[in-house]
Amino acid sequence: MAEATESVEVTRVSIPFDSAQSANDALRTTQIDGMPVVAYRFENPEIVGELSASENTSVEGFLQAFNESYGTQPQFVAAIVEMPADEAKSSYAARSNEVISSNGPAFTAEPVDQGRIDALLEQRRFSAAAHRDGATVKRLHPEAETWFPEYADIIVEREDPLRVLFDQYYTWNGSDSKTSNQSADDGFEMEVNINTSNPAYQAGFRGGPACPPGYKDQPFAKNYDFEWWAALVNTGSGLTGMAADVNAYADYNDLFDDCNRSSMAIGFRTPQAIPSYPNGQQEVAVQIMAFRGAETTGRISSGLVQPVNATSCVLQPWLSLTDCMGISDTASESRMTVSEKSSVGWVGPSKCWSADEYGFNGAQSYC
Repeated sequence: MAEATESVEVTRVSIPFDSAQSANDALRTTQIDGMPVVAYRFENPEIVGELSASENTSVEGFLQAFNESYGTQPQFVAAIVEMPADEAKSSYAARSNEVISSNGPAFTAEPVDQGRIDALLEQRRFSAAAHRDGATVKRLHPEAETWFPEYADIIVEREDPLRVLFDQYYTWNGSDSKTSNQSADDGFEMEVNINTSNPAYQAGFRGGPACPPGYKDQPFAKNYDFEWWAALVNTGSGLTGMAADVNAYADYNDLFDDCNRSSMAIGFRTPQAIPSYPNGQQEVAVQIMAFRGAETTGRISSGLVQPVNATSCVLQPWLSLTDCMGISDTASESRMTVSEKSSVGWVGPSKCWSADEYGFNGAQSYC
């Protein structure tokens, strides 16, 4: 691949508040040094993510859903702006010490309602199994210990006429499957790929020959400026890790994707930091609330957990994680949740599927 600085023109820069803020106080910061804020990052012990500053964002709806799911409110720690990559590079040293003067008092969110977290995860643990059609599942095992999640459950559904929810859930058994088996130089991205069948968008790729106008908006969900996204890493039941340790990010960089494809992805730079339960098992859930695209439905072409190398993030720390992850090659292979061959005829939303046995068994569609 080309060096990131040759292909990335604009990058996202996260600038911390001098103290954690409530939503009301964080969202009062709309500009930083004349640059408009594009999103706000929140970090609670169990949940991290971002809320878009778009005028289309329903802040009230997000806060209500957050409270219903977790029994608390998001704790905002930074505002995010976009700037030219070369400017981000030249100002990196100065910006590394920059903080935003908070608009309100330091905010500490109430602890999550562990009962609600447990209920959410319990629902995901068994949702796919309850919808299986009775097909015989052949038990498989990797030839050696692997970083692949043993089990995956994916839901793509229309939240309302303007929004599409991508809900992904993964587990590792803690014996032959655990994230600490991932190379120390690699992270991974959990993604669902959706395609438009419009003939005008079938040629070229986004970082090469020019795509026709509107290519980012054509598929049934937009892969930029998510209304919100969140990564849940359960720290209850004796776990001690912090969700912020996994360095989660929205993967907005699509320079090497085909013009007809939108990749809906959340990445972890350091998945090795995902905490384990006392029995060694691990689980995470990631959600994307995306604004709908020009089409109301479209093909779901594949799903995977893709390893991405983090070396370039060390070499070019002024770039956002979406821009620096994966620039250097990795020796690891991807863990499929559904392949392009298996997903022929799949149209969403809505679409739900599971993939157990480390992805070797193929996908089981259940809605």
